[in-house]
Amino acid sequence: MKKIGPGTVKNSTNRGTFLETPDGLVLVLKEDQVAPMNDGEDYLLLYWLDSETNKLRGTEKVDEYITEHVPLDEYKRNQKLTGYVYEETDLGFKVFFDNLYSGLVYKNEVFKKLSVGEKITVYVKTIREDNRIDLSIQPLGYKGSIKTTQEKIMDALLKSQGKLNLSDTSSPEDIKRKFGISKKKFKEAIGALYKQRKIIIEKNRIRLP
Repeated sequence: MKKIGPGTVKNSTNRGTFLETPDGLVLVLKEDQVAPMNDGEDYLLLYWLDSETNKLRGTEKVDEYITEHVPLDEYKRNQKLTGYVYEETDLGFKVFFDNLYSGLVYKNEVFKKLSVGEKITVYVKTIREDNRIDLSIQPLGYKGSIKTTQEKIMDALLKSQGKLNLSDTSSPEDIKRKFGISKKKFKEAIGALYKQRKIIIEKNRIRLP
């Protein structure tokens, strides 16, 4: 039985590359690689038990086993899914989910580093007329999005003795580097936390009361 899942490169030989997967070591021959695989990096694989060697074999060329068209009424807007990033394109990142389907997260909506083979949580954003699916890495809507951001900020404060050297005057780059979000979302979140009297906003930092 064939299975699609993530693998981490362990070592390479003249024949190919061995990757560690949840099911054991998988050999991906050079002709089954999209490009030479790098030590320690993660890749999404299709793999199976080779009947001749009784060992796991795999391929990085998973596209022909994944469909971009989801069944009608199978998924709902804002539905939470778990998937794997398997390709980066000019538009964004293709995410494989439910062991069969592919959706797209647009680059201009991503505020953190995503890597091929990475396991991520996504949310159904739009199901287009051609039954292709657009995904988001944050819950849709102001309330869902801001709640997630508030939780991240409170967690960070608790882990840094109640003080964080970021505020509404901080640069977008510093905020993105710390939380993987835009400055606008950060300001909305700390504004909400301030109104709830959970934080104090100072010139160059926020802190717990």
